[in-house]
Amino acid sequence: MIDVKIEKTPNSSVAIKGELAEKEFSSYRSKALEVLKSEIKIDGFRPGHAPLEMVANKAGEEKVLFTMADLAIKDIYPTIIKDNKIDAIGRPNITITKLAFGNPLGFTIITAITPEFTLPKNYLEISKKEIAKIEKPAEIIEEDVLKAIATARQQKKMSQEKDIPEKDKKTDLSPLNDSVAQEFGFKDLIEMKQKVKENMTQIEKNKYLDKKKSAVIKKLANQTNIDLPLILIESELEKMLNELKGQIEASGLKFEDYLNHLKKSEEELKETWKPDAIIRIKAALIIEKIAEQEQIKAEPDEIDKEVNRLAKYYNQEFDEITKKQLSKMTTRAIINEKTLELLIKE
Repeated sequence: MIDVKIEKTPNSSVAIKGELAEKEFSSYRSKALEVLKSEIKIDGFRPGHAPLEMVANKAGEEKVLFTMADLAIKDIYPTIIKDNKIDAIGRPNITITKLAFGNPLGFTIITAITPEFTLPKNYLEISKKEIAKIEKPAEIIEEDVLKAIATARQQKKMSQEKDIPEKDKKTDLSPLNDSVAQEFGFKDLIEMKQKVKENMTQIEKNKYLDKKKSAVIKKLANQTNIDLPLILIESELEKMLNELKGQIEASGLKFEDYLNHLKKSEEELKETWKPDAIIRIKAALIIEKIAEQEQIKAEPDEIDKEVNRLAKYYNQEFDEITKKQLSKMTTRAIINEKTLELLIKE
């Protein structure tokens, strides 16, 4: 029998205070000894084959009790969460308040929960007003295309002449014509200019879309009051740190050298990121809630199409477990993208 009392605490978390009856707690002794049997070495016995009472004597009363408590909490915590309809997130903070043979197991569990908050009633109007402030991309003209082509040609020339002595290098580019276009894989100069213009236009369009998304997300986050769990903020900061580490190491540098250059520790770096981390967390929660309110869903064929695209990209067949995981991730990504498209629609 589990007797619990649940109280709301600050930062969108709850405190679960309770006791597991002595009879139920005592039943974990044999389970604890089975766990300890494989960890504790006893002379004359192969690992995992010593009698349980010898294991208990070798481990000591305190070790046995803490192992029992650990196993018991792992079992009862999901039940408490489910029975009390607690929307828990992250790893709980567990404190044992009573621990002795022949007694109930006393515990306090602090767990973060999904924050409750209210969206701005006019979130679509807020988004449209914010988008109106962003300058639309200028049309790509002939001069822009020619500059881009010249830059590409200059980079190619430098690459080709890197082993040539400086005195033997040509200073000027040859006239731009069909032959030059063919060197870059195009049929002729007309096609080259057309493709370069299309590419530049798409790049500017993507920049504009990113600006719209960023502006709308930031505006809605700043206008929505959410009591964020500290564990979510710390988790987001760790994610941001790992992202930066990956980028630094991918460029061939050591992260420690990067920190030394900045003259900052990891903790100092994370502290400077805290406002951005809060925006990112609030944005994710807001988008999820808007999607729910607007009844935005990912269709089965959309999910299958994306999972198949990933399989083709990685050139492998996914097993059923991987497919389920990818489907879950893909569903969330599709819903998020559809929600953002709604918010930035002009």
